[in-house]
Amino acid sequence: MQLDLLDDELRCIIVGPGHRPPGWTESERRHVLLLAQCAVAAKSPADLHTLQILRLRTGPDDAPGTSSVLLSAQRLLVITFKADSIPMTAVFDVMAPRTEECQ
Repeated sequence: MQLDLLDDELRCIIVGPGHRPPGWTESERRHVLLLAQCAVAAKSPADLHTLQILRLRTGPDDAPGTSSVLLSAQRLLVITFKADSIPMTAVFDVMAPRTEECQ
């Protein structure tokens, strides 16, 4: 599977050995590297979902072909799988997790 990195900080983490962007924890950096390595080795999204250590989830809010993993309280990594490309592409993006407000 190929990777498409939409976030510059993700690109720096994956391409720059040992690089950790300001504000990122070492745990977040290591988890992103693990996800990237497993995605490159995977042949399908199912391959990634079988690896429970990755903590990938698909929720009711996720679009079809999309998975996510909570890296920290500040960062959610969203992976969108593009099955129409050969080889399949995993698009990585980072966003702030949504918090549900209590009423």
